Amino acid sequence: MVVSAAASLKDVLTALGRDYPLVVSNVRLRFNFGSSGALQRQIEHGAPVDVFIAAADKNMDELAAGNLVDKKTRRVLTQKPSGLDCSGKQHAADCPVQGCCFSFGDAHCDWRAFGSGRDARSGSFRRLGIWPQVQRKAVRGKDVRSADAG
Repeated sequence: MVVSAAASLKDVLTALGRDYPLVVSNVRLRFNFGSSGALQRQIEHGAPVDVFIAAADKNMDELAAGNLVDKKTRRVLTQKPSGLDCSGKQHAADCPVQGCCFSFGDAHCDWRAFGSGRDARSGSFRRLGIWPQVQRKAVRGKDVRSADAG
């Protein structure tokens, strides 16, 4: 079974993959990790994928619109809220978390493929008037996983 998933999920899915044969015998999981946009394009070009786990609804919505997703099997996976109040624009500029940084695609990155870069590039932080403060905390990479390592 081929699982294409957002790079940010590599650690958890790799760990789950080690235990999967204990639960479901005769099924071998093979993982393909990358940016959700790049994985979406692979599927659009015919890559054989059994399970796609995207970091953003946008990628799933576009695949569903193209009838490339079995809509009956689509599920939303969410994380438990952290409890950290980040509702105001000041929190992004003066993040209260030690070592806080923001991951974005680099200047040569396909911004459409890299969700966090695309959102920042669209001007969210600029519209809030906090881009200069956030930019100092920017970590850039080809996907969220590589930016996180930077």
